[in-house]
Amino acid sequence: MRYCDTVLIRLSKQRHFRLLNLYARQLGRNFYYSIKACLFFTGILTTISSFTAGNAAAQASTAIEEIIVTGLLPEPMHRLASSASLITAEDIARAGANSLPELLSQLANVTLKSYTGNAKSSSIDIRGSGATSVSNVLVLVDGVRMNASDLSGVDFSLINLQHIERIEVIRGGNSVRYGSGASHGIINIITRNKDAENARSIQLSAGQHDNYRIDTSIHKSGYKQHFSVNASIAQSAGYRHHNQLDQHDLLFNYQTQFNTHDQFNFNSRFHRDTFEHPGALSPSAIDSGSIDRQAGSIVAGSEGKTRDDAQLFNYQKHFHPQLLLSGRLHFRERENHYLFGQTFKQTPKANRDRIEQRTLATELLLQWHSQNEQIFIFSGIIDEKNDYSRSQGGHDIENSNHYVGDLTSKAEFISFRLKPNDRVMFDVGYRHDRSENQFKHQQLIADEQSNQCDTYLIESAIGSYPDKINCPLIKSDRTNAKHIWRNEALEFRSLFALNHQLNAYVSFSKTFRNPNVDELVLSAPDLSPQTADRYETGVKFHGERLNIDIGYFDFKTHREILFRSGVEHGVNFNAMGLIERTGAELQGRIFIDNNIDVTVDLGYTDVVTEDDKRMPLVPFWTGSIGANWQIKPSTHLTINANYTGQRFDGNDFTNDRFPVISSHTTLNTTLHIQQKRSSTKKIDWHISINNLFNADYYDIAYSNTVYPAPLRTIMGGLTIEL
Repeated sequence: MRYCDTVLIRLSKQRHFRLLNLYARQLGRNFYYSIKACLFFTGILTTISSFTAGNAAAQASTAIEEIIVTGLLPEPMHRLASSASLITAEDIARAGANSLPELLSQLANVTLKSYTGNAKSSSIDIRGSGATSVSNVLVLVDGVRMNASDLSGVDFSLINLQHIERIEVIRGGNSVRYGSGASHGIINIITRNKDAENARSIQLSAGQHDNYRIDTSIHKSGYKQHFSVNASIAQSAGYRHHNQLDQHDLLFNYQTQFNTHDQFNFNSRFHRDTFEHPGALSPSAIDSGSIDRQAGSIVAGSEGKTRDDAQLFNYQKHFHPQLLLSGRLHFRERENHYLFGQTFKQTPKANRDRIEQRTLATELLLQWHSQNEQIFIFSGIIDEKNDYSRSQGGHDIENSNHYVGDLTSKAEFISFRLKPNDRVMFDVGYRHDRSENQFKHQQLIADEQSNQCDTYLIESAIGSYPDKINCPLIKSDRTNAKHIWRNEALEFRSLFALNHQLNAYVSFSKTFRNPNVDELVLSAPDLSPQTADRYETGVKFHGERLNIDIGYFDFKTHREILFRSGVEHGVNFNAMGLIERTGAELQGRIFIDNNIDVTVDLGYTDVVTEDDKRMPLVPFWTGSIGANWQIKPSTHLTINANYTGQRFDGNDFTNDRFPVISSHTTLNTTLHIQQKRSSTKKIDWHISINNLFNADYYDIAYSNTVYPAPLRTIMGGLTIEL
């Protein structure tokens, strides 16, 4: 580290680094060592830069300018002061993934947890959230949050891979812009809402396990208007028994530009599905052969149906070339009927449990920049209301429990970007958030005071007395609690261009996360929001044939919200001590020639609980390596190997109660062929083989019960432009 110390001293004497040095001393030793780590990486990449510079003039540029639009302003990935990944529509077409979570799990320090092997009941973890990843990783579609108000997380079956233009994964704290839930990272999915020309297409796909899908789309663009309609029907029997998923989706988008200053956009989504969950199995029973890994545990399984509709209105007005005002209104209504261990079609509606959620969110955003584009200001006001209810023991059954939550959140944020020159950039942001949660636990009881009851006499030894039956049911409050939380979020990011190919960044952020409705159902009386201090540093090299991104992070979480089973079927509580996460990501892309490129993603996360134990469901290592080969101009072959390291059982907080979840490696391959029919029309063919070597593995386990992942799966399909 002596070299880094020398470089740090030299840099501290330069004008642009004096502020950084002062800020580092104020933040303390961890931040100072983060800078030193950054400079250490810089030394490595400077050597790489020198090695490749001599060949740059002789080689044609094959690197693609990858722009990240999430956050303050659009920026090329190599000039973003965060660890980030980008997946384009072309990457999706070549990958052949069966679901969005499966595709995301190929990225560094991004892990998949799936109960069913499909997108309906899968979740994504970034940098070691563990069992609470659904509340610490925020998923957005066109900037609108998809996370539910409870622990069900994101329903990834709502998101069709064929409708995605790009996916941006930003690791680390993003609470200034996005508030609660963005503690460990955000996944922003940007849909296709405008084509260069009119287009109609139909996509057909089929595969093992009675997997069928039909997608149709119509796009029509005019001088100032554009609209698109997408409809899809999908059906799958699932890898295991009692694992059916049938869904219908309809999406509509309309966009118009009234004039050079005003633009309006409307999106509408309708989703219906019926689903089955096969439940958990015993690993020892699978290993002994007494039960097949494809069997469904009906007693522990569940099934139901979902209705999820959403509408988004977005208006933008350019008051001035330097001033943009935008307003957004989003309404979502979600309803989920479900059962545990019963037959949905034969069970009366009153006996089914039901989740209902309604969300109304508004945003008013203002962007301004100076004429010389050295100062940028981005500010906003956010107001969100959520109504949530969930039944337990039947929706209209006497003595059933009902949990109701009214969640209101209001926030203001402001961010500044300073670019004194092309070599230095600083981002500073602040958010103030006020959240109110009115939580009720109610029980459905008979209203014996009602005159609608049937009354009859009961004879006894001491005489007769009246009794009432068939009384109407009313909700009686068992718990009525109100929580008011005030939180602040801070961010400081800095980026330094060491040359035209090499950038280094250092950042600090303070994030927060509020408890959700389900966590309040079974929780300690003083359950409160968690906060975290997050330090990050890294270097990015963007060359003609080689792109490398190396990042290091150190997170310290205060009062982290944890879940442990065994107390009243599980209890949520705030950790007493600090929980620290340290780790790193290495992301690389090598263009061997104009036809072949190789991608490498490697992630390491070390996280321990307050008891100095390893956090369950968090692997030390994740990694993937992939190759894209353009065999001919119309033919592509993609091969990807994905590794996930060992993880502790989800309920094993002592790290010695249950067997570990073994590491596993899967190999996926896709052949993609494009045939031109005319200058504008084409047919795309693809065939994908996932888990080529038939690896036997589990994504998730609780109390030594597991949810087997699919073995080798073959899928194929074609897309026709009409």
